[in-house]
Amino acid sequence: MEYGFSRTLYPTQSFTLRVQTSSDKPIQEVSIHFLNNQYVELNKVNKNTWESTIQVSLVKDYIIGSILFGLEKGENITYYNKNLPGNCLNTFDFKPNNVKVNKYPKPTITSKITRDIKTIIGKALPKSYVNIYVSDPAQQSSYGIGSVQVDASGNFKWNLLEPLKSGGYLTFTAVNSMYFDPADIDAGAVYAESDTVRIPIPALEPTISTKITNKTTKISGRAEPNVKVIAKVSKKIIGTTIANQYNDFNMNIKPIGAGSTVEILTINHNNNESKTVNKIVTDVIPPSRPAVKKVTTKSKSITGKEEKYSLVEIRVKNKLLGRVKATRGGTYSLKIKKMKKGTVIKIVSIDAAKNRSKQVTTKVY
Repeated sequence: MEYGFSRTLYPTQSFTLRVQTSSDKPIQEVSIHFLNNQYVELNKVNKNTWESTIQVSLVKDYIIGSILFGLEKGENITYYNKNLPGNCLNTFDFKPNNVKVNKYPKPTITSKITRDIKTIIGKALPKSYVNIYVSDPAQQSSYGIGSVQVDASGNFKWNLLEPLKSGGYLTFTAVNSMYFDPADIDAGAVYAESDTVRIPIPALEPTISTKITNKTTKISGRAEPNVKVIAKVSKKIIGTTIANQYNDFNMNIKPIGAGSTVEILTINHNNNESKTVNKIVTDVIPPSRPAVKKVTTKSKSITGKEEKYSLVEIRVKNKLLGRVKATRGGTYSLKIKKMKKGTVIKIVSIDAAKNRSKQVTTKVY
C-alpha cells in the first residue's frame, strides 16, 4: 500500500524528517522526492521509524514524499519534522485512525500486447485510475509511461507516446486516486489499489535473409542485439544462436526435408518470446535418373522405375512422346507405337518442385 503527500515548503535551513507508524508491519520504504528530480531515502531507526536530515539545498518549492507500508484499520502513522524551521506553510502531522486497506479489482487488458502496439485498451472499475509502468526485472528498472482515468462505463484507453522496447513487462494497477494527501485521510478518505497485472513485452520477431532449401546448412538474418534465436521443426529445436551487437545472426543447421515448416523466433533476456516466423523448406534436389526397361521393336510401352509421384517425360528426337506420373510404388508406364530398331529414346524425371533429373538415353533393340 502506498501513501503520498505534497506540501509547499520554503525552509531556510536543513531539517530532519521522521516517519513513524504504530503498525506491527514494518515500513518497507520511505523516500522524499524534489522537483529537481533528486530524492532522499530515509534511514531506518527501528522497525517502525525512519528518519533523515533533509538538506535545504535539495528543496525547490515543493517537497513530495512517498511511503510504502502495510496498515490495518485503526492503526496510526505519523510523519513530522523534529526541528522544522520557520517560513514553512505546513507541517506533516496526521493520525489516520480509520484507515482502511481496500483492494480494487484488477484491471483487464483487452488489447493484445505486441511490439507495434500504439493504443492500449482495457477495463477497470468506473472512475478509477489505471497506472501503467514498464518494468524490467533483469535490468532492475521500472518507469511509468502513463496514468489514465477509467470512464463511467469502465473502459480506458492509453495512446503510447513511443514504441515499446524489448525486455520486461507492462504492469497495470488500478487506484482510486492519482494523488493522495494526508489531509484526505484525516477527512476519512480511503485509499485503495488493485493487485498488479503484468504482461510480457514480446521480443521483436527476426527477419530471415536465407532462402531455406533442403540443401541449406546455415540460416542468416537480423534480430535485436543479444537475443537468442531459435529454429524449430515440428516443435523440435534444430538450431540456436545469439544475435550480435550489430543485429546479425548466423545459425548452423542440418539439411531439412523439403516441404517442412521451419519456425524461427527470438527470446530476450526476460524469456519473453517474439512472434514466430514460418518458412517452408524448398526442394532444390533433383530426382534420381529414371530406370528404364529394355525397349524392343515389339514393345507396346516404355516402363521403368522412378521417384514416387514424379513426372516422367519421354522424347524421341526432341519430340515429346508423352508424360506419365510415377505411381506410389515408383513405377511408370507409357503406351507407345512400335518403333524401329536403333531409335534413340530420351527420358527425364521431374519432381513437384520442377527439378529435372539427369537425362537417361536408351535405344530400341
